[in-house]
Amino acid sequence: MIGFSKENNLLMFGVTGWHGWGCMSDVWTVFQGNVSENIQEQLAKNPQMQVILCRQEQSRSILRFIFEPFAAFYYYIKMQI
Repeated sequence: MIGFSKENNLLMFGVTGWHGWGCMSDVWTVFQGNVSENIQEQLAKNPQMQVILCRQEQSRSILRFIFEPFAAFYYYIKMQI
C-alpha cells in the first residue's frame, strides 16, 4: 500500500487496525492530497475518498506473532523519514 500510494501521489494515513492474532487491517481509505499541506485543512475541504481492500492470506505462524510488532515499528519509523 505504501508503494501504491507513493506511485499514485496519494496521501496515506491510518490508525491501528490490528484485531488479534493474524488479523491485520486490510481496508485502507485514501485520497489524493498534497504532502506539503496540512492534512486537517485538506480533510476540511471534503476531498473525494476511496476505499482500497487489500486482502491476502495471512500466516498464523508463531514466528509471525513474535516478529510482527518489530516489523510494524520499522514501517512506522520508515514512514516518518
